[in-house]
Amino acid sequence: MATAASPLTAEQVLSMPDDGVERDLIRGELRERPRLLHDWRHGQASSRVSYHLERWLDSQPEPRGEILCGEAGFILGHDPDSGVGIDVAYMSPDLASETPDSAS
Repeated sequence: MATAASPLTAEQVLSMPDDGVERDLIRGELRERPRLLHDWRHGQASSRVSYHLERWLDSQPEPRGEILCGEAGFILGHDPDSGVGIDVAYMSPDLASETPDSAS
């Protein structure tokens, strides 16, 4: 695990290369680990959760928000920044409307 002398920002972490390293930012502290391939059980569980969330979302009134999967990147807080990749997540309509399409 790498640590920094001063807190990093989400922008600094997002600018790092895609080099096979998983990076999370927790309260400004960079946490790194090798990118691992998940086994089929992980994929199956993520798929099932996503399926049920999509069915739930279809039953909600507009605006509905979004269901995201596949290590979707989320900034969880600021000052200092925290950001992680999440396997399956629900994004509220408000957050979806203010999030650029190119965000990851």
